[in-house]
Amino acid sequence: MLHMIQKILHKDDGIQPNWLKYALSGDGLLFLDDTVYAAQTRHPMNVWLQQANQAGQTIYALSLDIQARGLELSTLMPEIRVLSDEQWVDLVVQYACVQTW
Repeated sequence: MLHMIQKILHKDDGIQPNWLKYALSGDGLLFLDDTVYAAQTRHPMNVWLQQANQAGQTIYALSLDIQARGLELSTLMPEIRVLSDEQWVDLVVQYACVQTW
């Protein structure tokens, strides 16, 4: 399943996000819009994303959203796979199910 994350409803409150509770090994996590901030190495969500990566989930972020927010690729976690719009379309086709959060 591809989990497309469009909103992060909490900050650093230590509570695991709902979308992460349902993500399984082999699933993809795609960060869109303002959620691309979570892909930065110093973001509070980093702990959860590291765990997701270790659990076999692939983490993606949309290149245009990263650029629109003025983020440098060097500030992102090394595990993040940055996608073009074309790659995003291919990714959606690759996964059997897509859930937007």
